Amino acid sequence: MSNALSSLMAILRAGFLNRLVIAHHTLRDLNWRNTFRQLFEEAGRLGGISVITYAGGLLNREDELLEAMRRELYTREPPPKDYLERFRRVKDEGGGD
Repeated sequence: MSNALSSLMAILRAGFLNRLVIAHHTLRDLNWRNTFRQLFEEAGRLGGISVITYAGGLLNREDELLEAMRRELYTREPPPKDYLERFRRVKDEGGGD
């Protein structure tokens, strides 16, 4: 079990949650549900704890695993050739993080 999964399991077992929201960082893996299978099982065993994603659970939208699908999406619709240059320019001008 990974450290992240162990930490989440400990949080579930602490007994103060009724909902655990899975952030988009976890959804970078198309197989994320299988990876976190034990978490879902433990939440069910403890009863009354829902495990949801930000988009699917909080925003009532379909999860879009864009980061996990990056290669496929870039193959179908590649970014402009000067994308990185344009991105860096915006970032240097203070328009990005």
